[in-house]
Amino acid sequence: MAESIKQLMNALQAVQKPLEQAVPLLMTASRIEEGLQNVVEAAEQIQNLDFDPHFTELSTTMKILANSDSPILSTFNFQGYIVELLEMFTSLLNEVKNAGPPKESDALKMLHIGQYLINLSSRVTNRYKLNVLFEPEYEAKALRAFMVVKELSGVVRFLNLAPDISENQNANLDNGLEIDCLSQETPEDLHKLAGSVLEVQSVQIFRETRPLPVNMLDPPTNPDSFDTKISNFLNK
Repeated sequence: MAESIKQLMNALQAVQKPLEQAVPLLMTASRIEEGLQNVVEAAEQIQNLDFDPHFTELSTTMKILANSDSPILSTFNFQGYIVELLEMFTSLLNEVKNAGPPKESDALKMLHIGQYLINLSSRVTNRYKLNVLFEPEYEAKALRAFMVVKELSGVVRFLNLAPDISENQNANLDNGLEIDCLSQETPEDLHKLAGSVLEVQSVQIFRETRPLPVNMLDPPTNPDSFDTKISNFLNK
């Protein structure tokens, strides 16, 4: 029994160690590739664990992600996923030390999250410019402009507003509101959201496909970014 516990601890440590090494590397732009190699190494070691039948699928999922060559690999979402994996295997190791072989793990949960990230990594992000015109006779255009921005806030990363209603709520909107943003939604989806606000007369959308996807669930890294400013404005 003691020998089997020792073997299990060694197997868990073989997963834990490369994940520990991967975390700081994945957070350093110039060393992401090294971090991904550690993730693959951990995935290979996971196959030596057999007390949870989902480990094999989890291993495959981790390898697919690490070899996907997707910009999602440099986002907080992926980094957080690896941290969660590390926490799971560290917890399992502690459990084995204190109570013997574990009866269950969170492997299925981590498998589902990994599969979600695989699906997300294949989505293309576009840069859009929206020109939103309001009914000429409607006086409270600033209110409707706020509502348009609010409707879009869940699916876009704001780059600029013209005029910037977050700085000037009395801005002249007779010529409409121009929104520069990033999104993984289709032009039709953005048109539907912006056009759903009352007193919007028309919505024009121009799209520029970006060469690299941007994970829209990833929070802005710069607290002074325009996107953060708009978020604060909408949540006053």
